[in-house]
Amino acid sequence: MSEPETRELPSWAPPGRTPESHPVIRLLRRRLDEGSCPGERSDPHRLGLVVEGGGMRGVVSGGMLAGLEQMEALPAFDVVYGASAGAVGAAYFVARQALYGMEIYHHHLTDSEFMDYRRAARGEPILSIDYLLEKLMRGDKPLRVGRVLESAVDFRVAVSSVEENGCELLGPFGDVDHLYRALRAAISLPLVTGEPVEIDGRAYMDAAMTQPIPFFAAIEDGCTHVLNLLSRPQGVHRPAPGFWHRVTFGRALMSVSEGLADLYRDREALYRAGMEELARSSAEPEEEPFLYGLSVDADREPVHSFETDVDRLLEGARMGYSAAVEMVTGDPVETVVTLRALDDEGRVIEPPARGESVRSVAE
Repeated sequence: MSEPETRELPSWAPPGRTPESHPVIRLLRRRLDEGSCPGERSDPHRLGLVVEGGGMRGVVSGGMLAGLEQMEALPAFDVVYGASAGAVGAAYFVARQALYGMEIYHHHLTDSEFMDYRRAARGEPILSIDYLLEKLMRGDKPLRVGRVLESAVDFRVAVSSVEENGCELLGPFGDVDHLYRALRAAISLPLVTGEPVEIDGRAYMDAAMTQPIPFFAAIEDGCTHVLNLLSRPQGVHRPAPGFWHRVTFGRALMSVSEGLADLYRDREALYRAGMEELARSSAEPEEEPFLYGLSVDADREPVHSFETDVDRLLEGARMGYSAAVEMVTGDPVETVVTLRALDDEGRVIEPPARGESVRSVAE
């Protein structure tokens, strides 16, 4: 079901420019050095963190979140935005459970209870949102929702509005059910995960149709600096929908919203335009708002949206983790040497029999 990725986009940094010279990286590092927290800033800026998803590809941005968590970077941000599967990872990050939540990908989401193509023949979504949100996030891998609701760092979920045919940000969240309905909307797609979700009388679905990397929404929300965690390798862009996707998913989307269906058909051009703007600002920052895109190296093999190979998912997590730690520290990170599983409080537990836990800490 995954379509081939295309490597045509420009690299972030031209010769002679290093990431640490970028205003977003400088601000992040300065705040980390100062121990800066919301409400106690020494600067006037608003630093946002945008997390891309992309189905199982979200394990890469999830690894980046785990790296930032290892660097205790959460308080340095003013607001965290999650799109699609990135909203799930972002919620765990705000709850200070990024590594714990990322393990869902290789421990649970390769299971047929979550992903089963045979459901399509029965007219059912291929992926089970209930398995992810109810069995895992509210059960076996509990999200500490109270931490999200009470966080000094704001949390917003990017979604596509069915009525407006544009990207909207949901939040702040008043209670547990409000948060989980937003997360459900963030990952809802006809045929794939389910129908749009109604919240306060309006229908929403996955931001993939409008802003899969919602840095424009973050700018409109007042951010002066935005760090974007990308799940595709540098220079890889979103492919145009193939014939199978057009006649199946495209038609299903048309029954929901003609405007969103049109955006879906134009998704390659829309994604390319956004990525070119992000690449330009990452490579040659000129004035606020500043954008920086963090991605794994261009020579890395992409993780696909419907990836089920545990080793590939673990490698994606490792790559993302290393990219984030290297960005913060400026030093190369060795390949993962210790793999451990954590409970929801961050305590080491015995690794499950199936797969491995990624704890990318060079020791």
